[in-house]
This record gives sequence, structure tokens and C-alpha cells, in this order.
Amino acid sequence: MLFTCWYIAFCEKTNKINKEERQMDTTSQLEIEQEAKRLQSATRSFFDNFSIGTLLNRSGIKKIRGASPLAVFEAIFMLAFRGRVATGASS
Repeated sequence: MLFTCWYIAFCEKTNKINKEERQMDTTSQLEIEQEAKRLQSATRSFFDNFSIGTLLNRSGIKKIRGASPLAVFEAIFMLAFRGRVATGASS
């Protein structure tokens, strides 16, 4: 009987801790996603302000088929920031 009561109390405490951890994981995941969206928005704004698409075209980088050169360049550019968003490191 004592073991059963202890086990029930242990399980309730473990479930409460697991629930709190899931809530923290969800919150941190949401923060990471928001930071990634903010970074992507800032990158697109930078590309628009400095006419990166036009510069790529003038440099002879043109689309034959598939994704646009700007989309490919943006994806490559964002690789530099990939770990920084997840870890929260600053530049």
C-alpha cells in the first residue's frame, strides 16, 4: 500500500514536470520560429533595398528552369545564420 501511494505521487509529479517541460519546449520553439521569421523578413528587406535580384541578373546569373536565382541566393545567404537562430547567438 505504501509503495502504491509513493508510486502514484511519483507519477503525478513526473507528469507535472513533463507537462512543464513540454510547455517550455513549445515556448522556446515559438521564440525560435519568430526569430527565424524576423531574420528572413530582414533579409528580404535588405535584398529589396539593395536590388540584389537586379545585381544577380546584371552579373549574368539568370534562370533557365526551376527556382529563381534570387531564391537560391537567399537560401545560400541564410545558411550563415542557420545556427544563430536556433542557439540565440548574436552576430
